[in-house]
Amino acid sequence: MSPVSGRAITSQISGEPILYSPGGFIGAARQALDKLGVKWEPTEFQRAYNEGRSTQVPVNPAVRIPGSRFRRKLRYQDTELRLYR
Repeated sequence: MSPVSGRAITSQISGEPILYSPGGFIGAARQALDKLGVKWEPTEFQRAYNEGRSTQVPVNPAVRIPGSRFRRKLRYQDTELRLYR
């Protein structure tokens, strides 16, 4: 299976290619999971924040993949997507 890559743009500051997604790394990772056909859902922490039940902003990019055997690691530079079952 071929690797799934995100869109890249050239940084105006450094001139190096950088990942581009309106949702940042988590948005790009979710797009990659969709392209790979992996069913995912937000974690309980993300749902609590989005529904206003918590004021703690989820910092680490994470998704819940119930019942999936998906084992790949999705990362960009030093950031890696955490997978919860």
